[in-house]
Order: sequence, then structure tokens, then C-alpha cells
Amino acid sequence: MIGLFDSGKGGLNTVRYVKELDERVDLVYLIDRENAPYGPRGECELVRISEENIDRLLDMGAERVLIACCTASTVYPLLKDNYRKLAVPIIKPIAKAAKNSTRSGRIGVIATKRTVTSHAFAKALGGCLVSECETGELVRLIDSGLSDKTVTRGDEKLIERMIVPVFKTSPDTLILGCTHFPALKKTIGRIAKKYGTESIIDSALIGAELIRREYEKLNEIKNDA
Repeated sequence: MIGLFDSGKGGLNTVRYVKELDERVDLVYLIDRENAPYGPRGECELVRISEENIDRLLDMGAERVLIACCTASTVYPLLKDNYRKLAVPIIKPIAKAAKNSTRSGRIGVIATKRTVTSHAFAKALGGCLVSECETGELVRLIDSGLSDKTVTRGDEKLIERMIVPVFKTSPDTLILGCTHFPALKKTIGRIAKKYGTESIIDSALIGAELIRREYEKLNEIKNDA
């Protein structure tokens, strides 16, 4: 069984994608509302929260854990060795997908305050020109029910005002650096296209692909035993 945790609705996007990719994948999902939101939390708090959540998922039967949250993934290198061996962070695979996508080497990132201030994506995207924009308010809006299905014209204008700084370097690729944000993927895509950004990297979809690969690895190990 694969476990995953996030601070709210973000992980649900990942779960939905997993079921679309492979319904056989056995999942357990921890929605950590007690510690939400993660974005404003400090490094030490995030380490504690991540290790506690990994323990809880292991108690539920998980054999591997996806840190299905970019904010929590920023502290992955600080986790104790035993937790790093059991957990899979999401940022590097997202960065790899963005590098494979970009033609200009200009990449934008919208993410929570903690993710932006850590510069985790910029570090993982070495060699690219990276523009990072803090959009933590989007997490609250999505947790309150905003999505592509419910967004109004006024909502779209508000979102554009939030994310417009990321387009200052004319990125051709935009990373949705929080697994909540795919709930507004179509809306953000329309806005991004106005500024010449064509490719959107869906962090929740990358997470789902990671889970499927980890599930396949576990099955291979069991079959070889």
C-alpha cells in the first residue's frame, strides 16, 4: 500500500489522477487539517509534521509514502534517515518534467510562501531562469471550494492579479507548485496563455505518476520474494 499526505484538498487531486492512471493502486490518504495550512509554517514545524504523518501512514499499513505536498517536500533533506528511506518527495520530479517541457529555459513557479522562500524549485531547476511567485492565498480559496467549475469572471481577474508577477521573465512553462492548484488548472492556463506561457506542469499529476511507479516497484519486490 502507498500512503500520501497533504494539508487539505491538494492530495485529492493526486488521488483522482492515480485512479485514472491505474485503479489497482492501493492507497491510503491522510488529510492533515489539524496542521493546515502548511505554507506559513517554519522549517522545524514542517519536519515534525512530516515525520508524524509518515508514522501515522505506516501505522495504517503504508509501505511507502509520497509527500504529496510541495511545501512539506522542501524539508525532505532534513528528515531523519529512516523517514527519507520510506518517503518520496515531489519537487525534483516536478522540476524534471518542467525541464523536459521548456524550450526557452524560462520557467515560472507559483507556490506557497514556504516553498518560494526555500527556493527549492529554483535549486532543482539549475541552468534555467526561474521566476517564483508566492500565491498561498490560492490554497485558502481552493479549500473554500473555488475550482474551474465554480470560478467567476471576477475570480479569474483576482487570480490573474495574484499570479501576474510570475510572467515578468516571459516563461514558456509554468509549474503549479502546490498540489491544490490543479483545481484551477484550466483557469490558470487561460491566464498564462495571455502572457505567452504555453505549458502547465501539474504537480498533482506528477505525484500520481510517482505513486504508480512506487506501487509497481513494491509489486516487483513481492513477486521476486
